[in-house]
This record gives sequence, structure tokens and C-alpha cells, in this order.
Amino acid sequence: MSLNITKEMAGVWWAQIKAVVRLEMRKTFFARRGLWIYVLALLPLLLFTAHAVIISHERQQSRQIASQSERPLTYQDLLAVKPGMKSQEVNFGAVKQGVAMEAVLRHYQVNDLQGGRSGRYRGRCPIHQGEGCDAFHVDVRRKIFHCFSCGAGGDVLDLVALLNQCTLREAALQLQDWLTLQGS
Repeated sequence: MSLNITKEMAGVWWAQIKAVVRLEMRKTFFARRGLWIYVLALLPLLLFTAHAVIISHERQQSRQIASQSERPLTYQDLLAVKPGMKSQEVNFGAVKQGVAMEAVLRHYQVNDLQGGRSGRYRGRCPIHQGEGCDAFHVDVRRKIFHCFSCGAGGDVLDLVALLNQCTLREAALQLQDWLTLQGS
């Protein structure tokens, strides 16, 4: 008999617990203020979860690109891979060697250079459009440039990066695509 009373009492207790929870839920959770509190409490968790999913997806893409590589990649190489990249590797030396400085100057319409003896030219700087008419110096044989007005200088990749306002890697990828288009 005591066993039946215990089961009946447990059933009543559970019914009371359910009723109290239902009442509290209506009173706090579904009230406007209560709902905002729960949403604000869950927001950091949702942001953290979304960030973790995005990072996981980017790492998966990095691994896919790394598996296509010819050589083992370092951790820094994997960090350099961004979503949307077609290929991870860029041979900067081959790009510098394959692109002629004259072709880059023609492509960016830097036509007002004077000189030409020994492959050296002078003119107005295409980077800052300066007032000096001979501040920009180019040596096409050595594939280097320097502007004595704005201080910019470097090789073919630096010039393309400055003219396009992009990174050296993006400039190398652009020139690499340009080389493949010219080669085909």
C-alpha cells in the first residue's frame, strides 16, 4: 500500500512541477522583457558558434588547397590562404623574370617617359602623379624604378602593387594570370 501512495504522490509532484514551470515560463520567458533577457544571454553563444563554423570552413578550404600543393606547406602558408583563392603558390621569381618592365609601363599607359639610353627612362611619377617631370626613374633592363619625389621604389611587382593599390601577392597573381594569357 505504501508503494501505491508513493507512486501517486510522485505523479502529483510531477504535475505540480510541470504546472509551476509552465506558469513561470508564461510569466517570464514569453513576456517581452524576459524574452529579451534570454536573447541577450544567448547572443554570445550564437556568435561564438557562428565564428567557430566559419573558421572550420576556412580551415577545410586551406586543407583542400594544401593537398593540391607540390610541396609540404608550413603553418604560415596555410594562414596565407584566403577563401576564394584558386591556387596557393606563387613563384615570385618567375613572375619577375617573365614580365618585362616595358610591357607593364605600356599596360598602365605610362607613355610620357624620356631618355632611353642604356634602358633608363625618366618622367612624371604614375603613382602619385607628381609635379616633377623627371622625378620618376625606370631602369627597364634591371626591372627597377624609383621616384625621388614620393620615395616609392622597387621592382616590377612593387610597381604593379602600387599602381593597383593591392598587396604584392595580389600583384604577382595578376601578373601570373597576365603571363598565362599572353602565353596561350
